[in-house]
Amino acid sequence: MRAGVRFGRLRVLGKPFWSENERGWREANTVCECTCGGVYVAECRELQKGQTRSCGCLSCALSRTGR
Repeated sequence: MRAGVRFGRLRVLGKPFWSENERGWREANTVCECTCGGVYVAECRELQKGQTRSCGCLSCALSRTGR
């Protein structure tokens, strides 16, 4: 995953890094910048599957519009 690649509203800022989740499993994460200006750490596999598209601002916007 390269810097500058977009996934929905998120743009990858740097190289992926490894961390442990709450179960102790290792997962690849990356730091992203959202179009709203927020910075978000996302799991790489969730970005690639389309499960993560924003820092959370998208679900807030959709709930306000009733969609």
